[in-house]
Amino acid sequence: DDTKDISVSPSSRAITLERAGEPAGFAFSVKNNKLSTTTFSYIVGADDVSKCGSFTKNEADDYLLVRTGTFTLPRGQKLDLPILIKFNIPKNAPPCTMVYKANICEGSSTCSLQSTNTYTSIPQIFVTIK
Repeated sequence: DDTKDISVSPSSRAITLERAGEPAGFAFSVKNNKLSTTTFSYIVGADDVSKCGSFTKNEADDYLLVRTGTFTLPRGQKLDLPILIKFNIPKNAPPCTMVYKANICEGSSTCSLQSTNTYTSIPQIFVTIK
């Protein structure tokens, strides 16, 4: 969608993953609505694991193959290839639904889930482990 700063696939932001299955996940693309070429950084992390018993956010973050990255976009351009975020779910993972968040920040400095320099974000990505 050329009118939005970010597009996510699947658009429902909900994915179901099999324990010990092939790594899978979601993708996002960003459009640079700034007046000049801009470098962006991103981070993905667990936001809510309360439906998973004593499971922690740090344990959920360990399921991500890549949590952070950077890219540069010319003015008015979007990513040619969306950023793919994959999860590797081990056989002993709890069967439950976790909520992840992704922040896309301006600049290549450290981007956190609580960053104040957020360009755009994906507030909820629902990951159900079966």
